Amino acid sequence: MVKTITAILFFFASTAWCLAQNTFPSSGNVGIGVSPQDKLHVKGDVRFERLTGGSNFLRIHSDANGSYLTSDDPGTNHKHLTLQVVSPNSESGARHLYFKTGVKGGSMSTRMLIHHNGNVGIGTTSPKAKLAVEGTVLAKEVKVKTDIAVPDYVFEPGYELTTLVDVEAYVKEHKHLPEIPSAEDIEKGGLDLAEMNLLLLKKVEELTLHLIAKEKSEQELKQYLHRLDAENSSFRSQLQVLNDEIRKLK
Repeated sequence: MVKTITAILFFFASTAWCLAQNTFPSSGNVGIGVSPQDKLHVKGDVRFERLTGGSNFLRIHSDANGSYLTSDDPGTNHKHLTLQVVSPNSESGARHLYFKTGVKGGSMSTRMLIHHNGNVGIGTTSPKAKLAVEGTVLAKEVKVKTDIAVPDYVFEPGYELTTLVDVEAYVKEHKHLPEIPSAEDIEKGGLDLAEMNLLLLKKVEELTLHLIAKEKSEQELKQYLHRLDAENSSFRSQLQVLNDEIRKLK
């Protein structure tokens, strides 16, 4: 009797598994709707919900364009967050990683993208650099490393310092300092912070040399005027003596 009941239960269980297309092979892999190729293999979407409290759920799904990991709260505020791996039609075989958010009644908006070439875009889906940000960036500290030589060579003995007369002539003609990009160039190509900071440092160092030279010139002029004043005082004393002698002769 026991053997008969066991056989009947096994029959119905096997039938249910087959009808549901769920398989449990001896390999230990589990397949839901598919013959499993991994420890857990699911053919179709997967949804995880809380047992009690709240309406949040996590969903793993895919379509012809790519795969998605979606966190959704269908409650009053209806917050939506999606991690999306998509193959654009224009780039066969490429995969981009999209980070999207949205709210109830609105469409999903891409907030960040990791391009298949490694570029990261924040606020843009076509980053042309390793990190492209469409908007402002607030940072506590920014450090930039560069291969550009730091312009301390300005202080080398053989450095030819451009005269201020030549600088003035250049500014009058070009409306910007030598070596500094023009406003038009910056508007077209942007501003290279590392290069610009080093160029500005160079101009500050050159200006410092001009100020040092000016200071030396002023000191030399003061010393000359002091000697000239002393000589004038001596001449005035001698002239006074001559005038006194002339009066005595009279």
